[in-house]
Amino acid sequence: MITWTQEEVGQAMEKVKELSLKDSAFRQLCLENPNAAIEKAAGKEVPIGVVIKFIENVGAHMTVVLPDAPVSGELSEDELDSVAGGATDPYGLQGTLGGPRQPGSGGYNGMNSGTMGW
Repeated sequence: MITWTQEEVGQAMEKVKELSLKDSAFRQLCLENPNAAIEKAAGKEVPIGVVIKFIENVGAHMTVVLPDAPVSGELSEDELDSVAGGATDPYGLQGTLGGPRQPGSGGYNGMNSGTMGW
């Protein structure tokens, strides 16, 4: 599996921004084929299954990622909370890259420290 460090992701995004300001063809590639644009800017493949989307800055609008829809037969978050035991996560940090280090995980949230799956 191809992995990227957080530093590589940041550098790739900066390179994409830089190229998109200078090269209209590259900017169009970002909009039409984001993974190809990142690969061109960074010289490294984007892992299969990673979906990236660039949008034009056209004023006041916001993009919000909705949570996954529940699958039939699974418990809702409220149902899980009512039956789950153990520690709570009052700050909502569980499952975030760079969140608190999990004991015995060898990294952050079960990932190798400093790397992510894309």
